[in-house]
Amino acid sequence: MSTNPLYCFEQAMSNTIARMISANSYVQVIRDGKETGRFPNHMNTQASFSKDGKAYLFSYINYRNMNYIIDLAGEFPQEPAETVKGLIIHPDGRHIINIENVNNDSNQTEPLILTSTHIESGKKQTICRIDTTCSEMIGLSGGESSDNVSRSLDEDKLIKPEIIFAGDGETWVIMGHYRLITGKGDTVQCSVHWKEFFYPLKYTLDTERERILLSGKPGISAVSFNGKVEHYWHAEIPCEPYQEYGREVTKNKVPVASPAVYWNNRLVAVLQLEANYGKPNLFQVSEFDRDTLQYTGPVEGMPLKKLSEDQCALLPLADGSLAWIPYDQPIIILPARDTERKSSDQIICIGDEPPPRIPVPDKEWYNREIGLLGTDKKLDDLSPGERKSLARFFLNELSKDNNFQKLIQLDPLAFKPFHEQIVTWELKELGLLENMAFRDYWKIMNHADDGVVDGIAGAVKVKDPLEKADNIRVHLLAGCNTGHSLEVLGELSRSCKEIKRICQDLLLFIPRAGPAEQRFLEDPYESSYGKRKQDDKCPGSEAEDFEVKFLMRLEPYRVERPYPQKRVGRIGGYPDWWQHPEVPACPDCGRMMFYIGEVFSSHMRDDMIDAAIFGFHCEKCGIGAQILQIT
Repeated sequence: MSTNPLYCFEQAMSNTIARMISANSYVQVIRDGKETGRFPNHMNTQASFSKDGKAYLFSYINYRNMNYIIDLAGEFPQEPAETVKGLIIHPDGRHIINIENVNNDSNQTEPLILTSTHIESGKKQTICRIDTTCSEMIGLSGGESSDNVSRSLDEDKLIKPEIIFAGDGETWVIMGHYRLITGKGDTVQCSVHWKEFFYPLKYTLDTERERILLSGKPGISAVSFNGKVEHYWHAEIPCEPYQEYGREVTKNKVPVASPAVYWNNRLVAVLQLEANYGKPNLFQVSEFDRDTLQYTGPVEGMPLKKLSEDQCALLPLADGSLAWIPYDQPIIILPARDTERKSSDQIICIGDEPPPRIPVPDKEWYNREIGLLGTDKKLDDLSPGERKSLARFFLNELSKDNNFQKLIQLDPLAFKPFHEQIVTWELKELGLLENMAFRDYWKIMNHADDGVVDGIAGAVKVKDPLEKADNIRVHLLAGCNTGHSLEVLGELSRSCKEIKRICQDLLLFIPRAGPAEQRFLEDPYESSYGKRKQDDKCPGSEAEDFEVKFLMRLEPYRVERPYPQKRVGRIGGYPDWWQHPEVPACPDCGRMMFYIGEVFSSHMRDDMIDAAIFGFHCEKCGIGAQILQIT
């Protein structure tokens, strides 16, 4: 066992699993299948665990930065216990390891100092002094060695170093994006660097074979403790075409999404089988030859999974089971033979899968393949039934996907068949829904039936301040856009200040009596431009060169716009705020002003800042207002 680089850990005696979630901002503690605690950890800081289950974390707590320890074998809730500053906890759980003299801004000329500090006594001792200026370049994927490859300009930098200790408490490895230093006790065994970019660092110590397994977009490489590349594996997959350095890219290397780990004497890792930017991709738990690293096939029993994040972990469990640990989504466990494991809201056990969040529709329009795995087709090319099937996929998975927001903008009624299931959701599902598209998620309830509106309203606990789930429910009510929902929101807003504030942010004016009033047009039109043709009737300005003249036009909103057309503005609809909503009141009558539209200034001219201008008007007083927001 080593200080775990996977950012996850099992404390078998207490049936506890800890994992990093929310882009490494928290450590989630799961005991007996239920969440028992969340502890903050800075996203750029390595989390580490000792053999006996102590988690060593770093965060800003009580108005100051502090390192602290959580005992995963103890009782919860726990308060963070401040401790010695450093990088990781030693496997023995009694010492904190640190690296001193690190220079992230320029070449590392001073020796690094590897130290160990006793937690209770505070006594610090030097483990090793490390000279990093004489590193050797190696090729991690069959490339040339230092004899034939020019040395990198950044070869002596050790950017954001991470450290791992083997279970023997003596063998250690220091990793940077392009660097590897290994040692044992006070002796350095190797100091090497490479040009491939491994980020974030995913690595495993193989002490039996005295090597490190590096995983990432370049594949998997096995580097001995002496700095020699023993074996490597990589492959390519098709991707959506894109331009890079003037050439069209149609294939990418297969990213290895998890560290490669040993499970029941088998070498396994998670492979990304698709390369679609901004969309969930298909992932597979795969097996490799233990010695040569060559791919041998998928791990039988583990399902294919669509994930929005391309980083995850595999954790071999004490009873021989294997846990697939993605960010934010439930952990998937493939149980070992003759073991009994039950699914919960945090864990899905193969063979005991919970029912889906959204039942499979028994309708002629339902496309089973799209409903289970989504689709890479353009939304404009999907039939109404296929869009509903895609909506079912999004709501069942509740995983980030750029197409979720696009489907809301293109066809919010695709979500209507599933409104009744959404009414029953509690905080967990509602929070995941909000996280998918926090600006637009509430619009999925468009034109909800009166019974659905009453169901959501009946679940809202009206009080100041609102609980998180009720805040989301109020947003969903605002997305219903029906006369009944506006009546309900008017009543709720007059009894709760926070509900009234939410409505105002969503351009709903609350009168002294009666329903809420929409201060925007529901259906938007947008203004776009493309290059003029010779026969276009609008001649443009004489000062313009014809080659750069553009034709402006107003047309219905389109989700997918062909290049090189640019969206330069929008009339009607709901504002696409770049910051927090800033809805102005008329300076004369005080009433909420009516939203007219928005203009993207940087799309109009290349010499303007990246900004959006939102226009408002008071139809009673004839006064206009503009709100400028920048990124």
